[in-house]
Amino acid sequence: MRSLIRDHVHAARALARRPGFTAVALFTLALGIGANTAVFSVVNGIVLNRLPYREPERLVALGNYFISNAELLYLQENMRSFGQVAAYSPGWEMPLTSGGEPERVTAARVSTNFLGMLGVAPGRGRDFAAEEAAPGRGDVALMDFTLWQTRFGGDPAIVGQAVMLDGTPTTVVGILPRDFRFYSETPAHFLLPIAIDPASRFHRGQNALAFARLAPGATLSGAAAELRTHVPSIRDALGFAADYGRDLTVLSLHDYLVGPVRTMLFVVLGAVGFIVLIAAANVGNLLLVRTAERRREIAVRVALGASRWRVIRGLMAESVLLALGGSVAGLGLALGGVAMLRRLLPADTPRLAEVAVDGRVLLLCVAVGALTGLVGVLPALVATREDPHEALRSGRGSDPAGRRGRRLRGAFVAVEIALALVLVVGAGLMLRTLGRL
Repeated sequence: MRSLIRDHVHAARALARRPGFTAVALFTLALGIGANTAVFSVVNGIVLNRLPYREPERLVALGNYFISNAELLYLQENMRSFGQVAAYSPGWEMPLTSGGEPERVTAARVSTNFLGMLGVAPGRGRDFAAEEAAPGRGDVALMDFTLWQTRFGGDPAIVGQAVMLDGTPTTVVGILPRDFRFYSETPAHFLLPIAIDPASRFHRGQNALAFARLAPGATLSGAAAELRTHVPSIRDALGFAADYGRDLTVLSLHDYLVGPVRTMLFVVLGAVGFIVLIAAANVGNLLLVRTAERRREIAVRVALGASRWRVIRGLMAESVLLALGGSVAGLGLALGGVAMLRRLLPADTPRLAEVAVDGRVLLLCVAVGALTGLVGVLPALVATREDPHEALRSGRGSDPAGRRGRRLRGAFVAVEIALALVLVVGAGLMLRTLGRL
C-alpha cells in the first residue's frame, strides 16, 4: 500500500510539472464523461427506471384511444384479461377561489377506481368511494401535494373541508402522495370523479383515456386478442360506426408513456458514447506522446533496477489520477447538464421530473472513468518494451516513440477519425429527423 501511495504521489508531482498537458487531458475526459453521464441520467430517469406504481409491468393502456363511460362499463363487466379498468380524462381547467387569490388550476376527471388500479393510496385522507361516481355525488376531490403545500400551507385540516372549485363547493377527501405523478401533458392539481350516468346524453361521448391492470395469469397479447373479440359487440351495443375499434391497441403502460421518445434518447446516448470513445483515444494519444518524451527517464529507472511492472505501475498511476480527476469534473458537468436538459426538454416529456443523478448514474460515471483510465496501459506497455541501452544512446533529436509508438499513435488517430466521422454523420441525420418532426 505504501508503494502504491508513493506511485500516486510521484504521478501527481509529474502531472503538476506539466499543467498544460494535465489541463487538456482533464478537460477532454471531463467533457466526454460529463456528456455521457448527463444524457444517461435522462435515459435512466425516463426509460430505464420502473414506473412508481405497484407491479407496474402489469399496467396497460388502450393506446391513445378515447373511450366513453358506456365503453368503460362494458370493459369493466366483460374483459376477463383485465383485473381492473379505469379512465383518466385530463386537461379540465377551472378557477379555485379558496385559500387565497383566485387561481386557475388544472383538474383531471378519473374513474373512482383509478388510484386503486395503479396501486396508490392517498398520503392523507381517503380514496374515492364507488358511489361517488353516481350523478350528484361527485362534489369531492383529491388534492395534489404541491398545491396543498403552496396554497394551503400543508394544513391537515383541509381534509374533509370544502373548497370553491369552478364555483362549486367541493370536499377535499384526500391529499395525493408527495411523489405521485400520472403522466399527461398537463399535471393535475385535483382529481375529480367521473360521473357515470347511463341516462345522460353524454354517456357515449368518448372523452377519457383507458388504462387497466392485467388479471393474474393474463398476458398483453392475450388481452389484445380478447379485446378484438369484443369490438363487434361494443360497436353493435352502443351504435358506433362501422370502423369502430380499428385502431384499438393494448400497450404496456411503460411503452405507452416512453415509447415516442425511447428511440431518440438511445440514439443520443449512442452519440455521446462516441464522444467518450473519442476522448479516450485523444487522451491515449496524449499519454503516448508524454511517455515517449520521458523515454530516457524510463530507461534510467530500468537501468537502475526497476522492474518492468514497477515502471508500468508508475505510469498507470498518472492515468488513474487523470481518470479520477476527469470523473469528478465530469460529474460536475453532468449535474449542470442534467439541470440544463430538464429546462430544454419539452414540458410534456414523460417522466421529466424523475430525471436526476442517482446511484445508477454515479456507477456509470465511475465505470466510464475507469475504462478511460485503462487507456493508459497501452503507452506504458509500449514504453517499457524498448531496450533501455538503445534509449540511453539515442539523442534528443531521434524519434522518441519508436516504431511501436508510431503504429500506436496512428491507430489512436485512425480510431478518433473513424468515430468522429460516424458522430458527424449521425448528427446530420438527427438534425434532419428533428427538422421533419
